[in-house]
Parts: sequence; structure tokens; C-alpha cells
Amino acid sequence: MISFKRGRRKTIADFKSLDIYKHYKQRCKDKNMIPVKYSQFARILQTFNTNRINLTIMENIEFHMPYRTGSIRIKKKEVRVKLDDNGDVDKRNLSINWKKTKEHWIKKYPNKTSEEIKLISNKKLIYELNEHTEGFRYVYYWDKITCNIKNQSAYIFNTTRTNKEKLTIALKTIKNLNYYE
Repeated sequence: MISFKRGRRKTIADFKSLDIYKHYKQRCKDKNMIPVKYSQFARILQTFNTNRINLTIMENIEFHMPYRTGSIRIKKKEVRVKLDDNGDVDKRNLSINWKKTKEHWIKKYPNKTSEEIKLISNKKLIYELNEHTEGFRYVYYWDKITCNIKNQSAYIFNTTRTNKEKLTIALKTIKNLNYYE
């Protein structure tokens, strides 16, 4: 089987769980408290994040972040197919279905390796029309209306691939999920 590898990550986290733990340890030291070990801290953090994302996906409950930094929710967006000046479909607003696209390329170019296929220009791409969700796209959304951070437009919220996959699986398997537009 031909394998297509993922590219490099687009964003690299500025702060990781170890940085949060160091801050927590310093706060415990300042208040003369005994901090938990990092392994236990990491389990607590993982459990909290898992439960929080499950509530957001399954129950459609917004996560209001502390210190007036806004809230995280899932937003429902209609995918509108538009035509350009030539009468062709404007593909800028459509997402590429990479799984079906790669399967198509393997079928169309059976004697080529993944590296040779990558070198071919103007290959056909298969776009996602979101028929399983009746033409809607669902995304994690950082609502900044109540946010009081300076220069907030410079900040972005990217969820992990695992959490995006959880949302996708839930949308495909659970029928009664309903989110706000």
C-alpha cells in the first residue's frame, strides 16, 4: 500500500502541561502547600480535558474560560457552494476529503509510488460536501465577545487532531446532536 505522510505541524504550542505544572508548583511553594507529583497532575489535567470536551460535544455545553478569556463551543456553519466568474464551482470554501482523494490517486496511478504521485501536477481533488450532516460543517469556535485580552484578534484557538476526530465520530454516529449557528 502506498503511504502518504503528513506534513509538519502548523502550530507549535507556546505552553505545555509541564509549564503549567511548574507554575502550579511555584504557587504551592508560595502558599506553603505540598504539590502533587507531575504524573498525578498530568492524569488530572487529562481527565479534566477529556470530560470537558465530551460535555462540549455530547451535551453542547459551552466552556466559559476563566479570567474573561471567552468561551469555547462548537459552531454549525452552512457550506455554501458558489460559482466563480467562469461558472465553475469556487472551491475556496470547500474542504478536501483527503481519504477519498488519496484512494482516487492510488486507483488512477496504480504503478506509481507516493513520491511519484506527489510530483504530478493538477491532480484531481475530491471535495467534502458534508452530505452526512445535511450540508453543514461543524467547527470548534472561540467566542471572544466577553474576552478582555488586549489584541485578541492576534490569538487563535486550534484544537488537537484527536478532539477534531471525536467531533467527527460523534456527528457520524449520534443523530440528535444539535449546535448553534
